[in-house]
Amino acid sequence: MGGEHFVFDERFAEAFLHEGRPARVMGRRLRPFSYWHKVQLEYVQSKVLLGEAGLWDAWVAAKVCATEYPQNASFRKNYSNLWMLWWHACYGWRSAKRELGKLTAHIADFASPPKLWSGKGSSKVRLAESLEAMGRLTGDVSFLQRAAAWRNDAALEKGKQRDIDDSIEQVALYMKQAGRSAEEAWNMPMGALLWLNACFLKMEGSEVAIWTPMDEQVFEAHKRTRHKNIAKIADELQAETPILTRDIAFAQASVQYWEKVVESQKM
Repeated sequence: MGGEHFVFDERFAEAFLHEGRPARVMGRRLRPFSYWHKVQLEYVQSKVLLGEAGLWDAWVAAKVCATEYPQNASFRKNYSNLWMLWWHACYGWRSAKRELGKLTAHIADFASPPKLWSGKGSSKVRLAESLEAMGRLTGDVSFLQRAAAWRNDAALEKGKQRDIDDSIEQVALYMKQAGRSAEEAWNMPMGALLWLNACFLKMEGSEVAIWTPMDEQVFEAHKRTRHKNIAKIADELQAETPILTRDIAFAQASVQYWEKVVESQKM
């Protein structure tokens, strides 16, 4: 029986199974990352979510992630030079890389949702990426213009599926289905709430296509097959036009492949 084992979705495990206490960042003990934290970070335009964060951003995020609903972190519009001098004395010696690393790991630990099938829009994104590759390789801006149009089309298609902020939508769904308070919903670890909401929707008969470990294995095999198919198209293009480099032939083959996929999904 030694060869048998449970196949576990690592996203599920990360959402519910945690080692030790939540992280301490910038000297603050953080609460499990929740939608209450996500909303506040979005409101203050946190670079932790937007990218290129520094030590100040780690401090702001740590202050946010230490709160519980209904209390929110407060910040001044302007800080005096004396206050900033005090801040640097207290926190300036810390490593931004280390603090941001702990913060990123903390968020990932508590905000691991089920992976859902992305749908038709992802094929348009892949087509846009292929056109961008062609544009970079050939220097032809028309490919980049077409890529931008497909990206916009994919974004519009995705936008039609949502007309309300995802945070309040998920919190309201949990409150309704579980009959629990706003405090519990806003303070619940984000990943756990999303997994439970997916179960609630399935119980109601909604189609929630969760990406399973088996799907991952099948998809990896599909990617290998897809690569071979694109490579075959590239071979044919080079046979027809020998002056084509392999990179350009493969990029052009990718465009043709994804154009057919997008077209087939219209039917």
